[in-house]
Amino acid sequence: MAYTKNSYGVSAYKTNLRYPKRVSKRESKVIQTAVDTAIANYTLVTANYTVTDEIQTVATSGALTVTLPDAALNAGRPIKVACVVNGAVTLAAAGGTVSNPGAIDTAGESASFISDGTNWITLEDDVVI
Repeated sequence: MAYTKNSYGVSAYKTNLRYPKRVSKRESKVIQTAVDTAIANYTLVTANYTVTDEIQTVATSGALTVTLPDAALNAGRPIKVACVVNGAVTLAAAGGTVSNPGAIDTAGESASFISDGTNWITLEDDVVI
């Protein structure tokens, strides 16, 4: 291990890696588009909420009901529901049913769903450990 001092006299571990990695303008645009899309497709809700067309992730605060859209109109669409503040989250569907939704009631818990064209299928049920 090699340690070095910078011009301020602060010791730091010297690595063989170069940071920050330089990215091309094209890569930068791709990264920014991905970040913008992720932010645009996320919402934090504090009251009962019906998922709208553009939303992919719903973060919940407190006890409330999240209604997934009609499964028949959203075949293949994924939606994640995450609890950020403790409170029981009840899942409903505007069309079809939500299969085995599990409990989402503790901060850090989440579940992911995908429409099979008839119902909402639970892909994963994340539990806080």
